[in-house]
Amino acid sequence: MSQYLHVFSVRYLRLAVFLCVGLAALCLGDAGFAMTRAELYQATAPVTDRSEAAQSAAFQAAMKIVLVRVTGRRTVDDDPVFAPLIGNARRYVQQYRSAPDGQVWVSFDGPAIERWLTQNGQPLWGHERPTTFVWLTAQTGPQSGTVITADDTSELKAAIDAAAALRGLPLLWPSAADVQSNHLDYAGMQSTPPATLAVLNLDYVDTSGEPTDQTAVHQRRAADFVSALQRDLVASGQYRIVPMSCGSESCATLMNPSELQKAARAAGAKLVLLGGVHKMSTLVQWAKIQIADEEQGQVVFDRLLTFRGDTDEAWQKAESFVARDVLQSALAFGKHGDAIAPAKLAVFDFELEDFSGGAGLIPESDEDREQLRRATETARQLLTDSGRYSLVDVSRANAPDVTAHTLRKCDGCDAAIARQLGADQSLVGIVTRITRTDYAVTFKIRDARTGASIAVEQTDLRIGANYSWNRGAAWLIKNRLLEKQAQQ
Repeated sequence: MSQYLHVFSVRYLRLAVFLCVGLAALCLGDAGFAMTRAELYQATAPVTDRSEAAQSAAFQAAMKIVLVRVTGRRTVDDDPVFAPLIGNARRYVQQYRSAPDGQVWVSFDGPAIERWLTQNGQPLWGHERPTTFVWLTAQTGPQSGTVITADDTSELKAAIDAAAALRGLPLLWPSAADVQSNHLDYAGMQSTPPATLAVLNLDYVDTSGEPTDQTAVHQRRAADFVSALQRDLVASGQYRIVPMSCGSESCATLMNPSELQKAARAAGAKLVLLGGVHKMSTLVQWAKIQIADEEQGQVVFDRLLTFRGDTDEAWQKAESFVARDVLQSALAFGKHGDAIAPAKLAVFDFELEDFSGGAGLIPESDEDREQLRRATETARQLLTDSGRYSLVDVSRANAPDVTAHTLRKCDGCDAAIARQLGADQSLVGIVTRITRTDYAVTFKIRDARTGASIAVEQTDLRIGANYSWNRGAAWLIKNRLLEKQAQQ
């Protein structure tokens, strides 16, 4: 692969690659991509003829591909610890069939391979793989080039896709519309200078009611957060930090906006990062981070995130998340003053899946429908308030599965419906009634363009009649979507 890229770079003079990894609502809002266990343990390998020896050799070659994918180790072929597993590859084959171009497709017994790896102390890379969003430009002439998009048929894109597939890494390429909407072109991606940024101290509010006075500790952690954030942003090369003075007082988030704008312009800061942290309880803190473009007079970055814990480690993780979020949004607003828009999300009405004893006798009631409406509105409000999603109006959708509230059964048809509505992603919420007083809530998010599953999360069994469904939906969105993104 490295040799191929070298040849290609000589041919096209130079390459510039920009990668945005694994966060929902960043870079068009892709979150984690869940590969199935079956997909991880499938591979294609060349087979020379129909003899048993050739077939065994193909099985072993396919096993090596699978082991690299599930362990993350490229040295599988040379490591003697894997020799017994590779040598007995046929034993783990569940299915195989001929494939084009003299290949054989093989599906292995994933659970059995995982048990072997675990028992022999080998690493196991799970099937939750982050999606990598790729901004890639290729220089095609002395002063010209192109941005590689999803529809590109170049050898370079094909080689990158193939290498990613071998490692089980899902890639997301921008569409031509993405490139246009984010005002990105070859020249802009090559020559964007660092943006000047002033970072204000964080405001801090503690309403946890804890008896110990932690004011000094919180001041230190907030100061460390800002210092670390400045270091990470500068290290990226995308930002240059400039000091900002507000006279005899320190510049603060709560100051008059016109005064902040005046101070920013005096300091030469195009952008100002400001925000605060609110400690709600012993374990839960919320952080609000914004970036204002003082030239445009508008907020170009707005995030509300939650993080668990009030320790140095918890604050450090929160800072790392914020730094990644800012950097992965910088391609758009660093040059043009417009933030990458939050992911356009179509949140369809929550649906009821009734497995209770009376399901066949007691139809869905008006009260059930009202509580489903409340659960839907609760989820929509939380997603909107997070700043990571822009909700698309789904009232225009009239597909049969939408009106019948059976999207949960349509094998991903919600993605195509969401795409027709202009959304980037779709969300289907499901309340599963186990008994009249026990339920669980599930959401499924798909990429509207490809139909691929982005996230599937479910609550544990919860106690409560239909009036409590909205609380279950709120818990799920907060703790399994928004907070999970914050902890990545």
